[in-house]
Amino acid sequence: MGGNSLVGRTLPQLGLYRRSLGFFVVVAIIGSISYLYLKPLNAESPQNTNDTNTTQQVYDFELTLTESGTLVMEKTQLPTEIFRSSEVLRLRSQVVAKAIQFDNNLTFLLHLPKPVTEQTFASVLEQNGGAVETSSQLLDPTTVAFSALSVTPGTQLSVKLEFPPDYLQQTAMLKLKEWAQALPTYVWPAVSIALPALALLILLMMAISRSRKVSPMPGETTDLPSRLPPAYLGILLNGKIGNRELAATFFDLARRGHIVIRQADSDEFRFSRRESTDKLEPFESELLQQIFGPVSDRATSEEINFAIAQEVFSKRISHAFILAYRRVSELGFFYTDPARLHRRYQGTGVSLFVLSVLGFTGQMFMFQSIKQLLFLWAGMVVVSLLIMRSADALPLRTVHGDNELAKWLTFRRFLLSRDQLAFSTQSQEKYLAYLPYAIIFNAEVEWTRKFYDLPFTQPSWFVAAQISTIDDFANNIFPFFGYLSHVLALSSRPSAR
Repeated sequence: MGGNSLVGRTLPQLGLYRRSLGFFVVVAIIGSISYLYLKPLNAESPQNTNDTNTTQQVYDFELTLTESGTLVMEKTQLPTEIFRSSEVLRLRSQVVAKAIQFDNNLTFLLHLPKPVTEQTFASVLEQNGGAVETSSQLLDPTTVAFSALSVTPGTQLSVKLEFPPDYLQQTAMLKLKEWAQALPTYVWPAVSIALPALALLILLMMAISRSRKVSPMPGETTDLPSRLPPAYLGILLNGKIGNRELAATFFDLARRGHIVIRQADSDEFRFSRRESTDKLEPFESELLQQIFGPVSDRATSEEINFAIAQEVFSKRISHAFILAYRRVSELGFFYTDPARLHRRYQGTGVSLFVLSVLGFTGQMFMFQSIKQLLFLWAGMVVVSLLIMRSADALPLRTVHGDNELAKWLTFRRFLLSRDQLAFSTQSQEKYLAYLPYAIIFNAEVEWTRKFYDLPFTQPSWFVAAQISTIDDFANNIFPFFGYLSHVLALSSRPSAR
């Protein structure tokens, strides 16, 4: 699936990337293995015999033993214990018979996958004392008849069979089942409790980390606390680069003279790059170069449409995000590089999910006698998915990072206040300079309202018709945020976000 192929362009639009696609492939493989294991339930039906003894008598139900060691009653798999030694193969299964008329005799047949003899085969119908008498008889080389007299409520009947050690087919699933059942009885319950508990503990640790609150400082500040770019502020605030961080960054780059935005239609924007003496951060320089190419290689009047050029972003734009995460970490705001931390927890979530699916499958097919543990594995599936979903929003800020964020939260209070601003020659310049930070704080509407009564001149970097007031400007530019962030978010890889 190359980045230039039709599939390579279509999958990201559907929300599928190579890593997430690989994840679903793993799930599909596990499902296929489970299906192949269950296939004998539908493929092998009870065998009929021509022996007159089996046709003259009516039996309550029939069982079928498959070559893979599965005991089936009416296409329903019964829990089976298998023990193998160098001399004998033993199978034991508790018979679950529905609609039994108690205080009556119970008879049923067992069909074997291969012929046996009385010298190589033995069968017993065990009970807990609820029946007067139990017996078994080999009717023909592939059919065994079992009977229990005067079965009373609460009776437990178990079929116990002995074969030569190589009687059943040596499949990988059968070997795995034998290995699992040979473990000490406490091992599987301990694993079934320990792994879900570990997953829950990791999720709780993540929740505690995310619940850390930073309070703004007393008072209010009307100036930017520092020269931190909008994208870096978004990482400091949310621990990741999201849609708003992307939109704020492109708006800030346009304001600083690096991009010209032209509104071709109400929902279509075109962009061109131009030279500027303003200094770029490495993250910003990489972002512009990967989208537009070097300034010397592209005419300043040449425009691109992000919707058409979306394939340009597919892999390369992710490197710009990594540079942003790295720079914020170098500033001392986080204990660990946020991108690295995200990948670590995403990998942990994927690993726990795979283990939970394997545990759930093993519980269903190999340890059915303790069905209560199935809920623990199902819960672990849910917890692992929550870990993967929460991995990209897990800030572990340092004390320095908390102090810096507190200053910006104080500035946010000013952006959200309802006080109107007095007119000055720098009013419009101040509005445009602070607007990217208002976007990060989701306060662009409140910030714009402060300037409704002030004169406004259309900026040179935004080309659109009929822009005479700040209200016209907001109505034209705000749809651009959603358009731009949607396109860029689809085209960047989740590992970088």
